[in-house]
Amino acid sequence: MTGRSTFKRRVERRIPDMVVVHNWGDKKLKFTLMKIQDAKILVIDDDNVMRMFVSNLLGRMGVREVREANDGQIGLAMVASFKPDIILTDIHMAPMNGLEFVKRLRAHTAIGLRKIPVLIMSADSSAQTLNESVPLGIAGYIIKPPVMTSLTVKLEHALKFRLAEQSAAAMAN
Repeated sequence: MTGRSTFKRRVERRIPDMVVVHNWGDKKLKFTLMKIQDAKILVIDDDNVMRMFVSNLLGRMGVREVREANDGQIGLAMVASFKPDIILTDIHMAPMNGLEFVKRLRAHTAIGLRKIPVLIMSADSSAQTLNESVPLGIAGYIIKPPVMTSLTVKLEHALKFRLAEQSAAAMAN
């Protein structure tokens, strides 16, 4: 035996230019990883200075489409019209905090919106907060204020998370 599987489905083959190809029976599905600069990003934070800081940081990274909201309730309303590729949200906000925002996003009636990768940004790094965040299906956690290098790594991870969700959804159809 050569060790090769004759199983009809071949899932995920990595190609150097960040393309994922799925052979699913007779179908060949191809997905390209989005560049950070092309991502639509929603920043949700009740602190105006932090929101502007993060938006400016994203602008310096080359991100062209950034929208802002000052709490989870406004952010949730913006999601349907803006359709972000990634959401960065604070946790401690009123009237709707970041954890409640993520819970409601994950329960959204539009399946595509439920799957948007969410990165939590917070100065709160307590074990309790982390334990509440992780089960919500977040793509990462960033301690504020974010540094460009760590934000870049987290955004790249979130885009890979998004690609995996898209390819899984396409293969399910």
